[in-house]
Amino acid sequence: MGIVLNFCPLASYSQASSSPPERIFVHTDKSLYVIGETLWFSIYVIHAQSFRPSDFSKVAYFELLDGESKPILQEKIGIYSGRGQGQVFISPEIPSGVYYLRSYTAQMKNQGPNSFFEQAISIANPNSPPQVQVSSNNESPSSQNRPPTSATELLQLELPTNSFSRREKVPFTLTQSGKNGEQETISLSVSIYQVDSTLYFPRKHITTFSSPDKDSSIPSSSYPPENFTQVLRGKIGPVPDTTPVFLSFPGKAAEIYEVSLQKTGEFSLPLSPKVASNDMVFWSPVDDLSETPIEIYSPYSQESLLMSPITFPDSSWRKLMEAYLYHAQIGNLYLPQSQIRGAPSKEVPYQLPFYGVPRYAYRLDEYTRFPKLEEVFLEYIRFGLKRKIGNKRYIFLWDEYVNAASMGNSIPFSQPALSMIDGIPVKDPEFIWDFDVLKVEQIDLVTKLFLLGDYPFFGIANFITYDHNFGGESLPNYVVRKSWQGLLPAKEFYSPEYEEANPNRGATPDFRNTLYWEPLLNMNQAQEEISFWTSDAEGMYKIEVNGLTSEGIPVYIEEYFTVTSSRTYE
Repeated sequence: MGIVLNFCPLASYSQASSSPPERIFVHTDKSLYVIGETLWFSIYVIHAQSFRPSDFSKVAYFELLDGESKPILQEKIGIYSGRGQGQVFISPEIPSGVYYLRSYTAQMKNQGPNSFFEQAISIANPNSPPQVQVSSNNESPSSQNRPPTSATELLQLELPTNSFSRREKVPFTLTQSGKNGEQETISLSVSIYQVDSTLYFPRKHITTFSSPDKDSSIPSSSYPPENFTQVLRGKIGPVPDTTPVFLSFPGKAAEIYEVSLQKTGEFSLPLSPKVASNDMVFWSPVDDLSETPIEIYSPYSQESLLMSPITFPDSSWRKLMEAYLYHAQIGNLYLPQSQIRGAPSKEVPYQLPFYGVPRYAYRLDEYTRFPKLEEVFLEYIRFGLKRKIGNKRYIFLWDEYVNAASMGNSIPFSQPALSMIDGIPVKDPEFIWDFDVLKVEQIDLVTKLFLLGDYPFFGIANFITYDHNFGGESLPNYVVRKSWQGLLPAKEFYSPEYEEANPNRGATPDFRNTLYWEPLLNMNQAQEEISFWTSDAEGMYKIEVNGLTSEGIPVYIEEYFTVTSSRTYE
């Protein structure tokens, strides 16, 4: 018998009052962006009292807000052992101005906005010049506040020189001294980017939070912590107590959850981390939910920003436009999109649907195609049959356990199977028979009693389409479709590898101003050798390294170098 059990939503909620307070640090690849670029970031979730990496929250929230606290971008980031990463594309619709990066966990919403991470960044759009005055907040790299000496005692950075030519390979070494002569395990993030002395915002580094919050506490437990996985919260109803409600995430690897409602109609439903951004469908096997109110609660904070507004330095606008925007346009013109917005970190393996490995799977491309699904079912499906009830032709499947215990092998269930298309239930069997057979890639059969929560289904017949989205057809009118934002898939940062023997180093223009980005670097040895290639963009660059040891010691180190048309040796 197949069984699907969900996490108990109240079990996660009840731990809110006893869970540890947290803080977040976000390291971005730089602070100045123009439309058409990608903002890369690395997240550290930290235990506020011990300052060690927190293994409690599994989801962090990343927002880009304008000066009125209105969200421009919002993403959910998967957190593993206190670390996460992501990227967002700066679209042409974003006006010029100063924006505020904000990040927190669900647990931190109980602590209030004072615990959130906030950092100012600037974005330039040639179609909307900023109408503001010169900011008094900008500072040059030479006047930037250096971290305290103790922040770099565990880590040193060594460059062979501080001057390089265009398209030159640059090696550098990170060396850790260790604590009491023993090597530490340090989780690092590294960014190498161009800086501009006329338009520069002070950047926070991880040593900003170098003093643990000994008195941190959770004043309330209004928000359940996401200490296992991402959580969907909302309200349904009113619906009768006897009406089971289910939630489908359609696709080739469809997911289905039983929605357990409280007396108020509210629900808190932990979801698998593999549930990506997609439509979700609420349905009931015994009722029509089309007129039932369903509200999905936003997981994002409604609190306003705490940072004081910062103006965009008007005097530097033209210089930023003439250099950075030109470089971004060259990149978008000559480079594939995967090198601008990032490539998938790895090929996503095929994931199983909610029923696991089906007992029988029929890939229709392996068979002679018939013009109708009914003919396909009759000719190829040996472990099911059509049975007419009234004027409807239902699908009945063989009962695997009954047939195994008897001399026969063709005894069906007494009730029709759960018929689905891409994990969405189809109550009218005639819709199945009239469905375009050329849209169907595969038919999966589950020939055993299957429990979704406490509700039994007498086998499952799932018709999987090529587009994994109901074949482009309109959904049945008895289901309710809602949008779901899953965890942001991490992508790989593009950094070219030129041939050292080739003096031209390739013909494609290269005006990258972020030369290197590594969001998750685990250093557990004495030295780490890193190398990257400079671009055609001349100027001053900064190597910036943030990190946290397993014992809760923050580390930060920085170094500057220049890129010129002809290298100057020091």
